[in-house]
Amino acid sequence: MKKILCIVLALMCLSMAALAESTPSRTTSDMTTVETSVPGVALTAATTETYPALVATCDAEIAKLAAAADVATYFGTVTDSTGAAVDLATLLNGTLSVDEFFPMVASGYDTTLGNVAVTMTLSTAYEVGEEVIVLAGIVAGDGTVTWTAFTGVGVSAEATEAQGSIEVEFTPEIVEAMQTGNVLVAVVSAA
Repeated sequence: MKKILCIVLALMCLSMAALAESTPSRTTSDMTTVETSVPGVALTAATTETYPALVATCDAEIAKLAAAADVATYFGTVTDSTGAAVDLATLLNGTLSVDEFFPMVASGYDTTLGNVAVTMTLSTAYEVGEEVIVLAGIVAGDGTVTWTAFTGVGVSAEATEAQGSIEVEFTPEIVEAMQTGNVLVAVVSAA
């Protein structure tokens, strides 16, 4: 729970600093890079400059997460890519921590291309081989978020340990939703 509060406080500080300065500051989205396995398909973390409504939705969800009793309560019912319900605490064998939470968009994708494997370099350092759960949340018109869980694995940590990379594979439905709708991504690990 302390990690969640620290993340929320850090995001709030970044937001306040951005308002105080005339030059845009670095955000989680700025520090997130994504490489895909499919040529011509791009997945990126959405920024305020290009997707202000989606970023505002993400900020509102982060506030809901901070106010929730715990991580599992916030996410509620989570399914895997087949539609089967999953228990995040059981998957990670422990207490849950949300390390990253950002909106993601896609371009250049067609569902005939199938699954898209991605390598995400994030501000959180993950150990090589560390298992995480990458949640993709499709935001409906009424504001509800439907979360789908994907297994991710740490593939590298930078020398400074200020960044790390994970690999995950998204289904066509999720990538298509990133391209045509509103999708949030949360990376959950064992605390």
